[in-house]
Amino acid sequence: MALVQDHLSAADWERLDAEAFRPAYSLRERLAVLPWVLHRLLDEARRRVIADVGGPVLSVLWRLVLRRGFERRERAAFRHVPAARF
Repeated sequence: MALVQDHLSAADWERLDAEAFRPAYSLRERLAVLPWVLHRLLDEARRRVIADVGGPVLSVLWRLVLRRGFERRERAAFRHVPAARF
């Protein structure tokens, strides 16, 4: 990602995302990846991502469905990793 940030402006990234990345993924695939994107983001960054990707509907899905399931699976997957390292 650092390489991308070094060579693409924010406008270039937005154009590339709109033209190449977004059309390539189904809603189901986006919803599967979204919890990893949103997990541990600062509140302001999370609000921007949610607004950009799905707005109010996604905000409700995140709060009521996606976050809880993701956090439960994340705890189970990393249950042997000390909290300080996680």
